[in-house]
Amino acid sequence: MIIFFELEDIPFGTQVISRLRKAFQVEILLRSLFEMPTIAGLALRIAQNQAEDTDPEEMDRLLSELEISAF
Repeated sequence: MIIFFELEDIPFGTQVISRLRKAFQVEILLRSLFEMPTIAGLALRIAQNQAEDTDPEEMDRLLSELEISAF
């Protein structure tokens, strides 16, 4: 497992969070880097935040499209 954020470098962490917010348009807290210090962990946190911000009807539509395209 690759530890993405091992050191307690707050200025670096702030920069990473700022870039993640801009790239994925999600609200993510600095402490997320400490709670989930791997790329996989941060990806999961971003996906969770995006899912929470998505309208339930839109989420149902997207899931239906995925189910159809899987077959």
